[in-house]
Amino acid sequence: MKTITKFGLLCIFSFIMTSCVTTHTAYLKSAKDKKEVEVFMTKLPDRPYEEIAFIDASGSIFHGSKSLLRNLKQRAEKENADAIISVKFTYIPWVLVSIPAVEGVAVKYTK
Repeated sequence: MKTITKFGLLCIFSFIMTSCVTTHTAYLKSAKDKKEVEVFMTKLPDRPYEEIAFIDASGSIFHGSKSLLRNLKQRAEKENADAIISVKFTYIPWVLVSIPAVEGVAVKYTK
């Protein structure tokens, strides 16, 4: 009986731990506004630039990557940046949860 109970609890625990999957998509380009701050995750701009600030944005466990990226772009606009390079999505461990965050380097084109 103890073996069946342990096995049952193990199955339930395994099911709970593997059934919670969430995916998010944050589109890097928008067709609406041509003057929008550009976002570069793995590539660098073709134009010459100078780095002006390291910026980051974090949210609560209910914020998705799309809203974090939007907040990062808004912060870059306040810094008068043309683009953000080296953008990385991360999670900050906190108590029992992880808080999503995004960071990058704001740049201004020189030409």
